[in-house]
Amino acid sequence: MEERAVRRTKRIRGLERTFPGWTVSVTKGGHIKLRNNRTGAVVFAAATPSDHRADRNLAAQVRRAERIKARKREAKEKAQKQIKSWLYQGTLTKADLRRLAA
Repeated sequence: MEERAVRRTKRIRGLERTFPGWTVSVTKGGHIKLRNNRTGAVVFAAATPSDHRADRNLAAQVRRAERIKARKREAKEKAQKQIKSWLYQGTLTKADLRRLAA
């Protein structure tokens, strides 16, 4: 999805202040795209919110995206640690490789 130069609207400035560490850009279709600089998590939002809860809902989406990325990162680190342990012990089997590939 292409991004275009961000027009510094009041809403975008507010989002940048509310979510430090997130890059705010505008998609070609006019939606707002928030991307976490550290984890790469992406959240899309409407440029013109439809109700008074839109910002709260967006904040909840951002929190969820951060949590999901953190869990995936932890699981990946745990799997890498387990593989290193198996390699060190010499107990890595074909069944272990199949399970890890799934």
